[in-house]
Amino acid sequence: MKQLLKSVLKALGLLEFAKAAYYRRKKTAREVLGIRRRFWTTSPSLYRRVVKSGGEQYQLERFLQNVKAGDTVWDVGSYVGIYSIFSSHPAGRDGAVYAFEPEPAAHALLNGNIALNGIGNVKPMRMALSDSNGKGRIYSALTDAVAIHSLRHYASLSESGFEIDLATGDSLVQEGRVPPPDVVKVDVEGADYHVLKGMRSALSRPECRFLLIEVHLSCYPASEQASGMSGRQ
Repeated sequence: MKQLLKSVLKALGLLEFAKAAYYRRKKTAREVLGIRRRFWTTSPSLYRRVVKSGGEQYQLERFLQNVKAGDTVWDVGSYVGIYSIFSSHPAGRDGAVYAFEPEPAAHALLNGNIALNGIGNVKPMRMALSDSNGKGRIYSALTDAVAIHSLRHYASLSESGFEIDLATGDSLVQEGRVPPPDVVKVDVEGADYHVLKGMRSALSRPECRFLLIEVHLSCYPASEQASGMSGRQ
């Protein structure tokens, strides 16, 4: 009976929706490019994000294909650590993944996913990268249905937000707190301009060979929109 119901839902294109709506386990296994990892999925929206890679299956696979043994990976805007947790495998024992996630609930899930997989080379960083050092505020989603948070305020986010630590990527490298990256992912919901501005030197190093970024051009100055901003300028 169970198999019949599953077949019917699959034929109707409703199987994934049903899984998300009625999932029983709070831990979900996922395999990408032969790498199998587990994640805490404590809500339907988080379950969908894990099983669908947040709609970024191609981007995730492309990113993982560029992570080599011994690499230093920066995952800027790590959320619950999907990119970080998977990147830990190709980076290997001699590599390290720095997962930057300042939002309290997401950072807690990130730590939980690191522990769940018994990973030792992912370093959770409870801070946001920007173009200045100091303090800032991050705004969280009002409901689980919107799985985003940002340094920029949107209508779908809370009004008050949380105070967080800010740092430039370049200052972290200069102070010896984090090694310069070989591979970088940036997904920060509209704050990408400030992140890139604060890590120009790190991105310009010859060893930094791959950058995956979600770009929000409307948040860039007009001069940068016209010319196109590159971390290697």
